[in-house]
Amino acid sequence: MTALGQRRRRRTVVALCSGMVGLLLLPLLGYLSVDALQSSKEGRNALKDLPPLVRIPPTPGALLAVTDTNGALSSMVVLALRPPMEGVAKGGTMIVVPVGTRTLADDGGNVRIADAFAAGGVDVLKAAVEGSLSVSLSRADVVSAAELAELLKPLGEVRVDLPGPLLDGEAALLPGGIVSIDAVKLSAALSLPLGERELDRLPITGALWSAIGNRVGGGIGQPASTEPTESVEAFVSSLFAGTAGAYRLSAEQITDPVENPAGIDMLKLNFAEATLVTATVLPSSVSPPYATVTFYVRSPLNDPRYTLEAVARLLFAGANVVLVKEDDSIERPLRNTISFLDAATGEEARRFAELLGPVDIVPYEQRIDGVGVVLTLGTQFLQDANLDRENVPTTVAGADAPFATDPTTTDDADPATSDVPTEEG
Repeated sequence: MTALGQRRRRRTVVALCSGMVGLLLLPLLGYLSVDALQSSKEGRNALKDLPPLVRIPPTPGALLAVTDTNGALSSMVVLALRPPMEGVAKGGTMIVVPVGTRTLADDGGNVRIADAFAAGGVDVLKAAVEGSLSVSLSRADVVSAAELAELLKPLGEVRVDLPGPLLDGEAALLPGGIVSIDAVKLSAALSLPLGERELDRLPITGALWSAIGNRVGGGIGQPASTEPTESVEAFVSSLFAGTAGAYRLSAEQITDPVENPAGIDMLKLNFAEATLVTATVLPSSVSPPYATVTFYVRSPLNDPRYTLEAVARLLFAGANVVLVKEDDSIERPLRNTISFLDAATGEEARRFAELLGPVDIVPYEQRIDGVGVVLTLGTQFLQDANLDRENVPTTVAGADAPFATDPTTTDDADPATSDVPTEEG
């Protein structure tokens, strides 16, 4: 036998012996593994001593956009359904979003959402709105005035209080003040071509959608769909089946030649306000924009201005806010508090929270899916917020806050929700 053959034979014998030893050791290793798991404290269920997992209930959102006679966007709302009760969602919030809101084009430049739709259609429109609001929408639909009239037909007569006349060229389509109109007239108003400045139209657009929310009130008897995201008709019918309200997002004109070199009618949202609204009524649809810790901000201070200030500071620093609630049922702490489970998260959370003032760490009471830190605003923040300064955000929901969504457990229990509707024009 050659030297090579001898070496191969030795290797085969060694491999065979090693395999036999391994097979003989398997029962012993199995026994030792079971014994280690049974006796080791480190190997026990890591979730055993943690608070129960709480999930944010489903709050689907849909985009409903209206075009004018030229096919250009005239107005749009994000429809947010309330969490389901007994498996069915009824009612919700209509978030009025300016069609001239800035979004990013494929080349990285700024473009109006309306222009993005004109260039790319409904899919591009949906992506643009999702990006602007940091949410994921279940669907997006673009309708004409006639199609919108069919959707709004169940409302019957709607009482509208306009801040001024709505002009169609030189003629007044609707006078200022209080007027009752049907679905056809309402749809014609919402699909009227925009003038030179959308900001001039925005208060009227907000008043029209608020009038719809007022008309729905606690529900107009529409059947709620068990699958509301299957069609725009099912989504709107579910919205009209329960308590509804509207909230108009504020915006400002972009006049900076760097941001708006063409000088077009482009608007910038108050991102803190938009986040506050979406994290209140669309928490399960929020897409965190930053690769950082996620906050649940709750306030027992009975003044949404302070909640907005807290959200604004966190966002400015690069933190995510995924859930917001005005909650005067919790005890108001002296100082802001944070709670968390993960030590690494805690260090990051403390750095963010200290931008709001002194902070205390308290035990983590709830383990909320998708939430890293629970921040509760305290009495001292009433001074630390410094709302008297000139650049403080002023547009908030106030007493007409959007519906608040509570986290709920993972069983089949109905999620609890606030009963405070919003009606801001």
